[in-house]
Amino acid sequence: MRCVNENCDRDSDCLGAVLVNADGDFACCKTCAEEYRKQRDHFFAVTVHDEELTAAYLRGE
Repeated sequence: MRCVNENCDRDSDCLGAVLVNADGDFACCKTCAEEYRKQRDHFFAVTVHDEELTAAYLRGE
């Protein structure tokens, strides 16, 4: 399993892994867990409320 932080390519199945949500997603460390929370908050505060950003997200851009 890959770390949920979009900027990390490490595996999250290490001893320092941190559970970040009820879906069972893990970050590889506390630093990545904090970065994931920032990314998630930005998504829900900015991306979801902007039509162009939402469309780009849905297209995988």
